[in-house]
Amino acid sequence: MSPAGRPEETAGLLGHGPVLDAFRQMLGKGRVHHAWALLGPRGIGKATLAWHMVREWFAENEAERLHCHRPDHPLFSRIRARGHPDLHLLEVPEAGAVREIPVAAVREVLARLKSTAYSGRRALLVDAACELNRHAANALLKMVEEPPRDTLILLVCHRPRAVPATLLSRCLRVPLRPLQPEEMEAALARWLPERDADSRRRLAVLAAGRLGEALRIDEAALLDHYRSLLGQIAREGNRAEIGAMAAELAAVARQFGLELAFRAPLELVRRVVRLAAGGVLAPELAEGEEDKLRRLLARRPAAAYAELWAQLVTFARRAQQLHLDPQQALLAALGAILGSSALPGFASER
Repeated sequence: MSPAGRPEETAGLLGHGPVLDAFRQMLGKGRVHHAWALLGPRGIGKATLAWHMVREWFAENEAERLHCHRPDHPLFSRIRARGHPDLHLLEVPEAGAVREIPVAAVREVLARLKSTAYSGRRALLVDAACELNRHAANALLKMVEEPPRDTLILLVCHRPRAVPATLLSRCLRVPLRPLQPEEMEAALARWLPERDADSRRRLAVLAAGRLGEALRIDEAALLDHYRSLLGQIAREGNRAEIGAMAAELAAVARQFGLELAFRAPLELVRRVVRLAAGGVLAPELAEGEEDKLRRLLARRPAAAYAELWAQLVTFARRAQQLHLDPQQALLAALGAILGSSALPGFASER
């Protein structure tokens, strides 16, 4: 859990106030679209916005709507505890190797909606819609096409291409933007007051306007892993050192997901390419970072690193989809950066 807590526990909303205002205006006019798809990169506050919308949906009047986001408000407490009888959730199971929402979970929710006596507004929150398996997405589509009366459906989605176009086309699609630098600075100062300003600035660079991602990066100590990786790659660490580094990142993957663990090697190669293109590393993520990255540029041309970055992005995605062993996948990535081996599936392109 991030220091900011889970989305349903978060009272503040950063950057997405205009969307909530528009939703509130629709509520006032009694013209709310029944299905919304909140789209954008992971960690920018889509789920936090969705829970704000849920609270306003269940507020009985305009006065309650204005105060329901206070943690001491009864409606906030009830929804935070997931104790509202008309709130239904579809989430990725925390346990299990396969992280997806199965069709059985969708069918169970649909059955509850059909069997529960109608008592007023109802809501279904799907976090995240891109984790629905194919059969689950098809089952949900039927509900979106013929929604139960007075039911609000909210789909949180950070990978729209993973969601069937037929499902998204039935929703009001709302692209959400990352936070602006000043918003990130204020948010990180609030949630990470123990970090100095330079550390928060580095987190903001890595997170690219995604507060949730910045908090996950901090919790995973990814900046420390990046510095260690940079040092080993720059001095061409031996096989044992690189293996130990892969094991450290694999531990990150097991706790926070393979996508976050891959951020360290991906960011390293991305910053090599940026430096080669004349970009400025502001701020540096590690002491002497520019000098260390230039050592890498002396070994291979910039075009080779640009190609490698594209390959790493594809390989990281495949590793997640195929549920590859995290340590072996990360070891392959580090070997490719060192130049000691090619990424699996890319041997013919090197």
